[in-house]
Amino acid sequence: MKTTFLKTTLALATLCGASAQAETLTFSHWVPATHQVHNGVELWSRAVEAASDGAISVRIFPAQQLGKAQDHYDMIASGQVDAGWFVPGYSAGRFPIVDAGELPFMISDAPKGARALHEWYADIAEEEMSEIHFCAFATHDPGRIHTSEKVESPADMAGVKMRPANATIGNYLADLGAVPVRIAAPEARQGVQRGVVDGVTFPWHTIINFGLADTLTYHLDIPLYVPMAIYGINPDFYAGLSPELKAVIDAHCTPEWSETLTADWANWEREGRALLDEKGGHVFTEISGEALAPWIEASGEVYDEWAQNVAAKYPEKDPAGLLEDLRAKLSAAGAGGS
Repeated sequence: MKTTFLKTTLALATLCGASAQAETLTFSHWVPATHQVHNGVELWSRAVEAASDGAISVRIFPAQQLGKAQDHYDMIASGQVDAGWFVPGYSAGRFPIVDAGELPFMISDAPKGARALHEWYADIAEEEMSEIHFCAFATHDPGRIHTSEKVESPADMAGVKMRPANATIGNYLADLGAVPVRIAAPEARQGVQRGVVDGVTFPWHTIINFGLADTLTYHLDIPLYVPMAIYGINPDFYAGLSPELKAVIDAHCTPEWSETLTADWANWEREGRALLDEKGGHVFTEISGEALAPWIEASGEVYDEWAQNVAAKYPEKDPAGLLEDLRAKLSAAGAGGS
């Protein structure tokens, strides 16, 4: 009896000790908790907790509770949060290499593309994003152009006030004659309501989720872009983990996880098109072949700008070689664009 009691006491003490030593990881993002990104964060977080046997506990803060969308990289780098989801394109010119993934018509299949992007960028991130611990891409199905009036040709974009997904797409829209209005995604609805913007570049379901389905009823159905959206971890938090817990994080920061997180979001976005169609009052304009050619040709200048930006910040780099490597990986994955 005494032996049984002693074993039970020791077991309880061990459990209490393990609980006391559990690491709490604060994870911040900036979309609503109703958005699929939040579900993806939940998926990743619960997997980390399970793999660590509860030694890592993840607390999620959605909807800009801890900071603005455009501040999330710096929040992770500074340790304001232990981890987060951020969009490099919100900081124009700061991360020129990764911007390659956002070039128009670069990626046709987001989940396969995310895996290829991870394989291409993980080593580059050690230099370009040295202030954080790069974890994974978590991006969406290729975004489209959504407006309050019909758009069919590049000429129709003249003077249209557009909220672009990022600086790269903003420059592309400007080359088309549109007027880019750079506001964060959570502010898009207010921008449309106030007449600050006439349209946005978003994937399908996000139009509904951000309350834009009643005002932006014209949709140009071309796979224009995929944003570079990334999971990052504070390096001090990561460095403070035991080797065993570092291994858990490493196992959840892989090309496979980039594909999983992106597929989870991309599938949800695709469902949004059918919901808009069922809602009624929405006009979908699909173009391909010769009609698509002018849209693709108009992207040449932003490709040149991307190369110039990389060369200016990293003179030792070969932009053409970087782009060729990315395209080769995307093509091998079956995710290459036009």
